[in-house]
Formats: sequence, structure tokens, C-alpha cells
Amino acid sequence: MSSPGFLCLDLAALTTAETPLAGGKAVALGRLLQDRRTVPAGLCLTTQAYNRYLDETGLRQRLPLLLERKAFGEMRWEE
Repeated sequence: MSSPGFLCLDLAALTTAETPLAGGKAVALGRLLQDRRTVPAGLCLTTQAYNRYLDETGLRQRLPLLLERKAFGEMRWEE
């Protein structure tokens, strides 16, 4: 199912093999869909997509600086 180039995956097609690529929550939602449970159809952005976004926008270098500005517990949800 997964390939090094995939940036977006169908939730309904995920298996536990895609956990490192899609995350546990996405795989769990995929399993619920496969078991015909009531879950909205959806897509999962992969960790590769997230890493590519961080690299192409320059956020990978900026995030540590932003996160160190103040204690995590003092941040508002939008921060």
C-alpha cells in the first residue's frame, strides 16, 4: 500500500503497516472503516507530507525558536 512518495493516503485502505507513515489514530480510523463502522470517509496526510512542508517552508528551523519563547503550558491553543 505505502510508497516512499505517497503524501496522502485513503483512510479506508490503511493497515497497521502504515502506522509509521500515517500515525496510530489514522490507522485506527481506517480499521473502523474496514469494520463498516460509522466513520466519515477521509484522507490522511503522511509524515512525509508533514516533513516536506516543514522543509519547504523553512518552519523546521523556526519551530524550536517559537516553542522556546514561553512555557508550553502558558501558550494559547492557536500558538
